[in-house]
Amino acid sequence: MTRVSTFGEYQGYSDERYDRVTRSSVYAPLRDGVEVAADIYRPGTAQGPASERLPVVLMVTRYWRAKQLEDGVIASPLGLLPAGETQIALNTADIRFHEPVRPLTLHRLAAHGYVVVVMENRGTGSSFGVMGQPSQQDSEGPLTDGMMNGIQYDLHDMVEWCAQQPFGNGRVAMAGGSWLGWMQLAAAVGRPPSLQATFPRVPSALHGHRIFHFGGLFFKGAMVTMGRTLIQLAKGEQDQMA
Repeated sequence: MTRVSTFGEYQGYSDERYDRVTRSSVYAPLRDGVEVAADIYRPGTAQGPASERLPVVLMVTRYWRAKQLEDGVIASPLGLLPAGETQIALNTADIRFHEPVRPLTLHRLAAHGYVVVVMENRGTGSSFGVMGQPSQQDSEGPLTDGMMNGIQYDLHDMVEWCAQQPFGNGRVAMAGGSWLGWMQLAAAVGRPPSLQATFPRVPSALHGHRIFHFGGLFFKGAMVTMGRTLIQLAKGEQDQMA
């Protein structure tokens, strides 16, 4: 097959070898011993997860890596996981107009042999610790104040943890939008050696003119909504950890 790599077209470099992913959940340690929650989606077939070491696509979120619905179904970034099941069937067909939205890009990546790892920031979701309290600061001080304080160290450790796992081949990329896009920019600051690529979508740090001052005016409605959402998320996490 001819390899094509031009704007808007990329093909011929790999085939769709896998038709499902298997989900598992673990805790990953950061440099100060704080453990963060991680979901691992390993591509595979009916015979089980792939045995070869594969590249990893890492997504770091503070919006919870997955959610259990009332009927026990797990809503994940790769779609719905029935109660008691650990596998999600991959569907890489193009999304039609009336079809419910599904994570087509992640399905295609997994089908082509990428492990998807979703991690929660320290102090969010099921992760331990407190956001904004890093284990280490360099001589130039923290990356920023508040909850982003020292976050580049956590992200460095997350990337390198993925690279060192038995399922990984040492090459890690990051993906995601909004907060997940912001995390990619913060990770790049720390220059983790195993980070090969980032694909940030609408990262908050690059859209401040539209989020904070839409049309030049302070966007109070958006700020209040976002602030209350983060507060409620934090309350839910504190109740969960209690």
